[in-house]
Amino acid sequence: MHEPPLGQLLAGDDRQPFDLNLDAEKDPAAALNAIAASVGVSRGRAADAPAGPGSSPADVELFIRRDAPAIGDYRLDLDRLRAMGGRVIVAGSLESRGFYPYRCAEQLARHLDTPLAELPGNHAGMIGHPDEFAARLLELLRSPALRPAH
Repeated sequence: MHEPPLGQLLAGDDRQPFDLNLDAEKDPAAALNAIAASVGVSRGRAADAPAGPGSSPADVELFIRRDAPAIGDYRLDLDRLRAMGGRVIVAGSLESRGFYPYRCAEQLARHLDTPLAELPGNHAGMIGHPDEFAARLLELLRSPALRPAH
């Protein structure tokens, strides 16, 4: 699990980026910029700028009004996941330290009593550092600890 946004594991103000009302009714693009900032990703434009290439205003609005609240509402069955033992790797990205999804990953790793693996880049490290990210991910997936017991 790479930086899962699990506000259920955080308390108080730490839950804000996905778990609180982002006032999306007024400005979905600004809300998306706030989410991007909370995960350590720069969208490369001001909050009042248009969505830009690759993301239409309708896509941004759909994400903010439907997907982001669903992320905040989701509750992972932690007991069921803990029962999977060492078959789960929890990862955070090096440049995400201190940001919301990294803190979620830290808490999940603690809850599962497993080490937190680190991957290159930020929350979108697979885009900014695809080769390094893939190499580290393959290393983690090939770990002997993940092989099923016979």
